[in-house]
Amino acid sequence: MKKIVLTLVVLMLASPAWATVIITAAQVGDTNEVVISYDASTEATLVRAFSLNIQLDDANVLSVGNVNPNYPIHPGTIQIDTSGPKPVIDYGSPVAPQADLPSDTLPGLGTRGITIEMGSLYAPTGLGSPNAPDPCGVLLSIFVDWECCLTITGNVARAGSSGVVLEDPDLAPTVTFPAPNSVCVIVSCCPHCWAYVGQPCGDSDGSGAVNFADLVALKASWLKSDPDPAYNPCADFDHSGGVNFADLVKLKAYWLKSVPPCP
Repeated sequence: MKKIVLTLVVLMLASPAWATVIITAAQVGDTNEVVISYDASTEATLVRAFSLNIQLDDANVLSVGNVNPNYPIHPGTIQIDTSGPKPVIDYGSPVAPQADLPSDTLPGLGTRGITIEMGSLYAPTGLGSPNAPDPCGVLLSIFVDWECCLTITGNVARAGSSGVVLEDPDLAPTVTFPAPNSVCVIVSCCPHCWAYVGQPCGDSDGSGAVNFADLVALKASWLKSDPDPAYNPCADFDHSGGVNFADLVKLKAYWLKSVPPCP
């Protein structure tokens, strides 16, 4: 009996302790923005990195924004310019390129799935570090092109099923994700095409560039206003409710240019 008790004690001491990290997602009002947040505030440890798959069921991820400055990077996109008197670091995008290993990286922006990889380079380590990231907060926002539901999971090849790497290697993360497809975006504020990142600059069809097709759309709806059936909201670049000279000025300013995204 003593041997059994002793064995159990040894196993308990040898097993890693667990830390809980909560990942949440929430739509901002009735817009096309979804905020991804994290919370490890109940634990005496910090998150070193996130590697998550974000998948939509019936829309595309147009762009990301509001990236947490404490977790800014995907390591494969860092570029250091040493041509000047001081090195300039460009941390790139938290969206992992599909060409980057490992092979289960999702396709990326403009598709229904992205893999984000975000890490912190703070030093010294520990909760008392003046450079330590907050234990909870917004990780980043994604912007979608229409109504959809989304699922968040860990990218197994990069960080295991948890999708989280902790500062303390002796702690194993237990991560809580939103239930599959429990977070749904309902865009009731505006027409579908107004969610295109370049639409305010004249990109009426979401092609990523302003060209002849956009001019045709504007011409077909010229001087028409809502609710006239000839009014095309995709050609209403300033979202005024009518297609007029102001929209032509925007299209002219970005004529034959790529516009992902525009002001």
